[in-house]
Amino acid sequence: AVVAAADADAYTVTYTDTAVTVGTRYYYRIRAYNAGGSTNSTGAGNNSSATACMAHIVLSPTTFTFNGVSGGATPSGQTLTIQNTGTAALNWSSSLSQTWCHLNLTSGSIAVSGSQNVTVTVDAPSNVGTFTCNITISDPNADNSPQGAIATYTVTAPGTYALTVTKAGTG
Repeated sequence: AVVAAADADAYTVTYTDTAVTVGTRYYYRIRAYNAGGSTNSTGAGNNSSATACMAHIVLSPTTFTFNGVSGGATPSGQTLTIQNTGTAALNWSSSLSQTWCHLNLTSGSIAVSGSQNVTVTVDAPSNVGTFTCNITISDPNADNSPQGAIATYTVTAPGTYALTVTKAGTG
């Protein structure tokens, strides 16, 4: 592509290549011409390279702990923050390894330097034991995809209560 400076005295010209593939390194030959059409191709800056912009996923926190009593109340949701510290928009999607683990959003788009909060929830406690759910956040155009977090859910048996009945008197 030929890019012409609007001002003959301009020293900076910007060129944006819109037909690039993420993660691919491109090499560009840069040659400057003066107003008379002459060039000195031996000068500094004749070659340049660039790598296509990519998103970068950061999750915080990466561990969640839920506790419940079988047959009792459902634990409160907890916040997972998905952050994009890359140089391109993050278009994320999620997957979960268990059906009792949920996210209030299953996908989203985050601008460069932006973040998004997602709520992690679990079903009402029933089976007694300790269970693990892998939370995966991915974007095929992120340089570190996928990233993961873990939710651990411990469900205990309900307590045993003694009931004592006494006769309240005669009569």
